[in-house]
Amino acid sequence: MRLIYFADILLLFIFAKALKIYEKEEHPHAFYRCGLIFRDRLAGPYFKGDWKKYFRKAAEGGHLEAMYEVGRINQDEGKFSNALFWYKQCEEQNYLPGLAKLGDFYKDGKKEDGKVVVTQDVN
Repeated sequence: MRLIYFADILLLFIFAKALKIYEKEEHPHAFYRCGLIFRDRLAGPYFKGDWKKYFRKAAEGGHLEAMYEVGRINQDEGKFSNALFWYKQCEEQNYLPGLAKLGDFYKDGKKEDGKVVVTQDVN
């Protein structure tokens, strides 16, 4: 049991150091990694951070997976126009998961606050 406790403390220390390095670098991939650490609770319940903020910073820096994640976040929150923007960014980079989500938008059509964001394309 002591060994497990020691391993947990060591892991927390490693994640704390990694987060400091990632935040210092201000690189899109570093922000994406920070987002993953917080979203997936890789550092346990002791580290709580705004994982959405990190994904947004990474997406704004051109990180493809982050663009997709930000699109999903916006879609889950019902912000379809924002989601559409990020999925179109994925489309421009030929990022397949984003293309698939964009296709779903056109297949189903989307409304936000009573306004049509994407018209359903039945062809």
